[in-house]
Amino acid sequence: MRAHHGLRATQRHHTGAPVPAVGCGGLERDLVQEIRVIAKAMNIMLCEVGQYRAKSSGTTAGFPDLVAMAGGRVVLIETKRCHVKNEGHGVLSIGQVEFIRRAAEQGVHVFVIDRAEDAVAIFNAMRRPRPSDAPPCTDRERAPR
Repeated sequence: MRAHHGLRATQRHHTGAPVPAVGCGGLERDLVQEIRVIAKAMNIMLCEVGQYRAKSSGTTAGFPDLVAMAGGRVVLIETKRCHVKNEGHGVLSIGQVEFIRRAAEQGVHVFVIDRAEDAVAIFNAMRRPRPSDAPPCTDRERAPR
């Protein structure tokens, strides 16, 4: 897992069920599909936003492939193929590197992952309660301007 978050990958989600491993060298879309299945099983709202889904839709260059939402948290995830000796693997584009740098300047972490187990670790962390956080605004409340 290439990210600046300090999470450790796990091979099981909160129910204890094993997470099937994506074969290294597999296609990125296979990894995204596997993450989609895991997110649904873990009740994580997952949106696919990456450039491969929105070539001409006006999406910001370098925007990550996935946006995950759970427990009042929003996480940006870029997926890459894992590295296998003598085979190619996913590499961040210049646009992705720039987006991650600019997001970090704003205090936003972008997770770059190459295994489904990494997504499980991120999703488990998102679901943990945050004791010091205030509840989100409701339709009747407005955030101060």
